[in-house]
Amino acid sequence: GSAQTGNMNITGAGIFGGTLAVTGAVTGGTYNGQTISSTANFTGTVAVTTSITTPILQSAAGVALLVDSGTTGALNIGTSANAKTITIGNATGATSVVINAGTGAVSIGSNATDHSTTVGSTTGTSSTTIQGGSAGISLSATTTAVTGNLTVAASKYISLTGGNTAS
Repeated sequence: GSAQTGNMNITGAGIFGGTLAVTGAVTGGTYNGQTISSTANFTGTVAVTTSITTPILQSAAGVALLVDSGTTGALNIGTSANAKTITIGNATGATSVVINAGTGAVSIGSNATDHSTTVGSTTGTSSTTIQGGSAGISLSATTTAVTGNLTVAASKYISLTGGNTAS
């Protein structure tokens, strides 16, 4: 048949056997117990039954992407119980990664599992800076005092300075 124009109001149950395409405004209503408003807000519990196997979350060019819980709730990334590599950032040009914290701690690799932790790069003119405030910097191999050797090696220069002498 030919396309019809005008308004259509359905007050009872309606069954559509194909795809329903809406080109005008949807002003709101309820679908499977979900209230949909004209501002695309949903109320109630939204259940997603479709699997998303490789999702990509990205913003438009030049616009920051904000992922936030909106409250004091944690933001967990990669915390499920299967092994995986989690990559933050890339090695393109002047890309940088910044990790900020308030008065809480920043812990990297501090869980109770055996693993190696690498900080810094040995490529080219790379440098690594470790800074500490008035509490200083502590390097230790165990949770007790280090009784073995602390080996510091470099192919160029290492400068160790301090205000106290060893006892």
